[in-house]
Amino acid sequence: MRTNQWKVLYFSTVFLFLSACGGGGGGSIAPSQSQTPQPPSEPESNPPFEWELASPDALGIDSDQIQNAVSYAMQDGLYSQGILVVKDGKIVGEEYRGIGENETRELKNY
Repeated sequence: MRTNQWKVLYFSTVFLFLSACGGGGGGSIAPSQSQTPQPPSEPESNPPFEWELASPDALGIDSDQIQNAVSYAMQDGLYSQGILVVKDGKIVGEEYRGIGENETRELKNY
């Protein structure tokens, strides 16, 4: 039993020592005499991303299945407040709502 206590003490000490060592590489390299700091360049302008919308049928999906999935996900009691269905990078179904009455009641009683 004494041997196990010494092993725990030994490994704890080694662990603390190694974790305290860090490894930040605090050294610095002297800047070259010929280099002058450059002002930051302007960020590249990217156009905003916009989702494309598509009908489920256009992408080979049964629209009833999408609607069933959306309805299921948005049931009161599941705490869902939004669903987005995407196929091939296009939105084929979406719905958003506030928190349901039963959910609000449950949360107040929690």
